[in-house]
Formats: sequence, C-alpha cells, structure tokens
Amino acid sequence: MTSREHILSSIKNVELLPVPLPEMPQQHLAARLENFVLCATTNGSDVIQIDSLERLSSILTERFQGRSIASSIIPSNIHVDVHTPIEVIEKVDVAVLSANFGVAENGALLLKEESMMNRSLPFLCEHLVLVLPENKLCYDMHEACASVPGDDYVVFISGPSKTADIEQSLVIGAHGPKTLTVALLR
Repeated sequence: MTSREHILSSIKNVELLPVPLPEMPQQHLAARLENFVLCATTNGSDVIQIDSLERLSSILTERFQGRSIASSIIPSNIHVDVHTPIEVIEKVDVAVLSANFGVAENGALLLKEESMMNRSLPFLCEHLVLVLPENKLCYDMHEACASVPGDDYVVFISGPSKTADIEQSLVIGAHGPKTLTVALLR
C-alpha cells in the first residue's frame, strides 16, 4: 500500500459526528433596515424612503424629466412585456420594478420573473429603480434562498453594474444600469 492509499484509507475510516447548525441571530426590522441601507449604499445604490407610489412617481418625473420610463407600478411612457423586442427595450432609459424582497446582510434585492416585465429589462435599461416594502427584508442569503420557489426564474441585484480592470479602475454602468435606486416603501 502506497502512502497515498494509506492516507485515503484512513480518511475513509473516520466517522464524523453530525454538528448542529448555529442559531442565526434574529434582527428586529429596524436593525435589518439599517443594515440593508448601509450595504445597499456601499454597493453604489441610491436609497430613498417613500410613503407612496405617487410620491415616487413625482420624484422620478423630476429626476428623469423627458426620459423613457417603463414600469408596471407607476405611470410610464413605454410599454414592455415578455414579447417586447430587444430593440424597444434597449431604448428604455428608466425601468421601475417591484422587488420581491431584500437581503439585509448584503443589500441585494430579489426579482422574480413576473416582476421584471421582461427578463432583459433590468439589465438593458440605463437607470433601474426597484421598489421594496420595508417589511420585506430577509436577514441573510440563507433565509432569502429558502424563500425562493425552486422552479422560478429569479435574479439577485446588488447595486448598479460595475467592472474593474487590472489597473483597478472602477467603471460603473459598463454593462448594465448606470444607477440603481432602491425606493423603500414605508
């Protein structure tokens, strides 16, 4: 028996006892919200708190005056659905979509396919706005992934598009939205 075979044989004979997972600390909503905002802004997102979708609509009208807006939750000037050709989606300046939930540990937001209007919209628009009710925050990715049905198409989005080359020059918006605004709905 070679030394390699001896080592592998010894490893196979080791019996490991099961170890219970540690208890996850539970955060109150206020702590989750604070952590989410910190992580989201660190990721490059702009976080605003709103009381209504009407308030969001007025903020976006002022911020993106004259731009093409696609949305299923506020008034918009461009229609997008699953059959919309890419040529039309590429002309969308601002997409306003509803996030299904957020993750406090990293500032990511989950979008299910039915919330996207079209799978390519959150990636081809110039500016992405995701609306999230404040009470829809998971503590961590474990809790978030456990909440996702196995057969749904979902995507986690964490900040605007970013890339960096070997010279460590950060470029935002190189291959996706230039900005991500998270609108927390009270």
